[in-house]
Amino acid sequence: MEVFRVLPTIERVLRHGQVLRRLSRIRRASAVTSALDILVELNLAYHSASAEDRAVTERIVCGVFLQELRRCYVRKDWAVRCLVLLDNADNQLGGEVLRLLVQERRGSDRDPLVVLAMAGSYPRALQDVDFGWQYAADGYPGAWGAGTAFDPQETTAGLRVGRLRDLTRNEVDQQAKDVFQSTAAPPPRGNAGARWLGWAVYEITRGQPAATARVLGALHGFEPSAPWEERLRRGLQPSAELVHGLRDRLLPIDPPQGLRPALARAAAAPDLAQAVVAHWLQAEAEAAAHLGQEFRAFARDRLRTMHVDTGDPLADGPPGTPHPFLRRLLLSALEDPAALHAGLRAEAEARGEPGLAAYHALACGDLAAAAAHLDAIFEQDTPEQWCAALCRLRRAPLPAALSGPGSEPWEQYEALVRHLREDTVPRLRTITRLLAASWIAPEPADDPATDRVGDPYRDPLGDPYASLFGEVYARYHTLAAAHTERVAWANVLQDKAQQYKEEPW
Repeated sequence: MEVFRVLPTIERVLRHGQVLRRLSRIRRASAVTSALDILVELNLAYHSASAEDRAVTERIVCGVFLQELRRCYVRKDWAVRCLVLLDNADNQLGGEVLRLLVQERRGSDRDPLVVLAMAGSYPRALQDVDFGWQYAADGYPGAWGAGTAFDPQETTAGLRVGRLRDLTRNEVDQQAKDVFQSTAAPPPRGNAGARWLGWAVYEITRGQPAATARVLGALHGFEPSAPWEERLRRGLQPSAELVHGLRDRLLPIDPPQGLRPALARAAAAPDLAQAVVAHWLQAEAEAAAHLGQEFRAFARDRLRTMHVDTGDPLADGPPGTPHPFLRRLLLSALEDPAALHAGLRAEAEARGEPGLAAYHALACGDLAAAAAHLDAIFEQDTPEQWCAALCRLRRAPLPAALSGPGSEPWEQYEALVRHLREDTVPRLRTITRLLAASWIAPEPADDPATDRVGDPYRDPLGDPYASLFGEVYARYHTLAAAHTERVAWANVLQDKAQQYKEEPW
């Protein structure tokens, strides 16, 4: 309500001609009797004015507004402040508000206005080097590590910028505990309890704040008898309102035509940099130049890709690696992911990239080809490198049939390995079963020696209670027992087996 204290002074300024002369080109020729009339008239004239006149008007009104705030709220050290919450500052209108504020504050005394602005990417208004900071793909200021206080960096006088982080596992656990205790659902299998729910939600969202809140909130909207894993599976079906709403929330506002479908297809690749070489993207970029530009701009912007940044780039992947939950949302928009992976597989084979070809083979359901690749490279390099190749494959996206409602891990596993025959070479048979079980099963506790493959994507819903961990454990030991004469291999394989000895939550 304090804005009405500003009106009399605006009226005096206008009457004295300090601003009136600059607005005369867009004012209608009619009587003005009060400050409120002036604002109403200005608003009407604004909407019919030229772009140049609008810009002048916005700058003048913003300057007058800040001047009057300084006059009305003058206090020692600005003990009294006005707070404005500005969401979607990367939207055109929100970005323009920020630009005007920063511009009008340059060279001026401080004012009591505090603006807390949120943005899904770095607002264009703040990429101007004149404001004290210049855009750099890896140089966002104000990193906020887990366990530390949020401390944004000052980029220019009166402007502090910081990048918000994802939630930690403990923070997700606390939210999940509240939902678990307030929801009348059957308890998870075994003794998992609320900790299982926190683990499952964290594996799905990797702590993305909006996703975590909405996924947990959606768990209330089911019949009381629905098990927790079914609530998660049904809530994350491609047709679910939750998925559509989060996709709209996390992708850029008003994207140019063709960008969203391109990002969805690009999500089939482990990272967006690898998608750039895909034939379909090159063809679409040639047909519409703006699409290639927009795609590359998205891939370079860590804020828009929501790149996971744990401080371990070997685990997080290159800057063009989208957030695991964003990737899940994009993949859910694909109508025929198997066909897309088949095309990417053929291109990888043509480029001579057998590891990537095996990744796409597995993602489109060809377990035999992926296992044959692992068998072919067995003992070619170090055991750590082979285990890393296995980890790379098990991060391939699961088909909907393996993680959707009604799927049973053991039934899906047996269906995957049904092609194996009694006369299959023992090592290939073991590797095939190992790959199938570890692909469906959730990720175990990390092993720094072999699991840092630059792909944070995880899907716990193929086997939400880790019922296949025992199978993975046994197959690793089978491989280790067959290579006891090679101590390094036996030791590494036995260590890998231990990752699956404990429940992941």
